Amino acid sequence: MEALLLCALPSITSAWTFREFMHGDWDLEGARGGVPLLARYSLDLADGGGLAGKYTEASRDDPSTTLREMVVRVDFDAGAGHQGSFRMGKSGADPAETEPVFDFDFEERNGGAAWLSESTWLGKSGGTIQFSVVGNDAFVLTHATVDAEGRPKLVHWAAKRSERAAATGNASKPKRSLLQRWGWYLGAAILVCAYRVSKDAPKAKPA
Repeated sequence: MEALLLCALPSITSAWTFREFMHGDWDLEGARGGVPLLARYSLDLADGGGLAGKYTEASRDDPSTTLREMVVRVDFDAGAGHQGSFRMGKSGADPAETEPVFDFDFEERNGGAAWLSESTWLGKSGGTIQFSVVGNDAFVLTHATVDAEGRPKLVHWAAKRSERAAATGNASKPKRSLLQRWGWYLGAAILVCAYRVSKDAPKAKPA
């Protein structure tokens, strides 16, 4: 399944780094608890070679009302810019006081068709976070946990780069949502992540 997903993706430049990739504004579509949501990451270069900015979230039915706003900082280990820590904190907090929510270690797949990182979600809910870069201007983020009965529970987001979308938009064509554009890739990523979580989940004992 993972190989099928990667073979369908456009190639990404060999000079790719997560630092350069995440720099800028990103529009996201997702859902939590059955509620459709819109979100945005706005990240600028920060002291120490990292990124800093904010994350905002709103209901898709009322995008003008902010439901959540958080401070974001992305720190990088020394090296090629593929490893580091993604950190978040309450709105108004100093970026230096943010807490890590997941670490990342991106690996190139299928000759540069994609970059993938899979690690533990460090928040209260635990689980696995899979960050799938599926092009120069898009990524899919999937958070997989297991409920009390051992069933996979998924929260997923599809993201596109804001500036590139505005620069290449065509007013003569109807706009497609992120899920319409990247739904196939998202579905494949969800199946892969759900399979891994289910495989690792403890088996329920017979009554």
